Amino acid sequence: MAPICEGNTQNKLIDCDGGFCGYYKSQRANGELVEGVDVECSPQSDVFAPFDGELYFWRPFGNRADHQCADEGVRIEGTGQWQGYHVHISSIALDLYGGKVRKGEKIGTAKDRRCVDGIDGDPYLRFQLYNKGRAIDPTYHLQECMCTGQICESNRHNHLLGPPFKHDSRYNGVRGWDIKCPMVSDEGTSGARYRDKVIGRQRVVQGEPIATRLDCENSPDSIFMEVRYRGDVVNISDMISGSSCKKPDFPPH
Repeated sequence: MAPICEGNTQNKLIDCDGGFCGYYKSQRANGELVEGVDVECSPQSDVFAPFDGELYFWRPFGNRADHQCADEGVRIEGTGQWQGYHVHISSIALDLYGGKVRKGEKIGTAKDRRCVDGIDGDPYLRFQLYNKGRAIDPTYHLQECMCTGQICESNRHNHLLGPPFKHDSRYNGVRGWDIKCPMVSDEGTSGARYRDKVIGRQRVVQGEPIATRLDCENSPDSIFMEVRYRGDVVNISDMISGSSCKKPDFPPH
């Protein structure tokens, strides 16, 4: 994700202070356990979209009269790699109240949510991330994200055939992921299409198209992916599913 707040390029969260923390499902000053995180952000700082999507105005306090000072926020429904996700960010004085936004685009300026907390603490934005309507921990999406992103064009969420990190006899029993990859059209070709510059060892960037899967007789609509780190097969299931995006504990060398 892009930095959320001006001056906080690492999306640093509010540290624990007196038993209250800005972490996911940690206790806040009012005793609430929040399914979200509090990102450091000073009032009047610029606020940016974390990913591409559709923006909607949102009232975090439901138009309560005694919370008007902070009752303004945003809902962004993700597109592309973030299809199926949506985020709530508050409190923000918005620059726009609807429409498409791009990752890193300024969407408003931070308001001071502390006006409803009744405590003196560091200023922050509340950030709540959902996947298919279910709250998830956004910490590693915001910081040091190691997600792979979408691998096959016709499978936005990297759904698998069978269990993750399984042995597959088709590939000498190696462990990996059988990723669903239905053909999107019949190109009339018998092999993979690719650009000449990808033949051999070449540098590629995340999200760059590199090939089209082979369409072999009696083969499943999937591609098999094995991942190695310094020659060793490693389990990166969380990075593929996007469940946490936490960097794995790779084997030492």
